Amino acid sequence: MSVFSDALARLKSFYNGNAYDAATNSGGMGKGGHRENLIPALRDVCTVGEETAAQAEAVMLAVADVRAASLSGGGLVVAAAEDVVAGSLDTKIETAGDLKKTIIDVDGVKTLRLAVNAPGAALYMAESYGALGY
Repeated sequence: MSVFSDALARLKSFYNGNAYDAATNSGGMGKGGHRENLIPALRDVCTVGEETAAQAEAVMLAVADVRAASLSGGGLVVAAAEDVVAGSLDTKIETAGDLKKTIIDVDGVKTLRLAVNAPGAALYMAESYGALGY
C-alpha cells in the first residue's frame, strides 16, 4: 500500500471518537486519546489532501490537453459507399450546447466545420453499418 492509501484507510476506519484504549481502541480520540492520535491524524489529513490536490491538478492538465486537442485538431467522418443521400452528413452530426456545425458544400465536396463558443459543448456522431446491424 502507498502512504496515501495507508493514510486514507486510517482516516476512514482507525481514528474514531470513542474512548482511547491502547489495547482495544488505539485509534480513539475520546478520554485523552487526542493526545496520542490528533497529530498523526492531522498528518494523515495532510497526506490525503496533498495527494488529492496533486490528482486534481493532473486531471485539470488532462482536461486542458483534451480541450486543446479537440479544438485544434481535425475530424473525419467516414460514410459507406452507399451513403450518398443528399444532406446525409448534416443529419449524422448532432451538436448541443455552444457547439455549432456548418456543412460547406463546394462543387459537391462537403466539409464539416465545428465551432465551439463555450466550454462544455458536446459532439455526438452516429454510425450505421447497413444490413449488418452492428
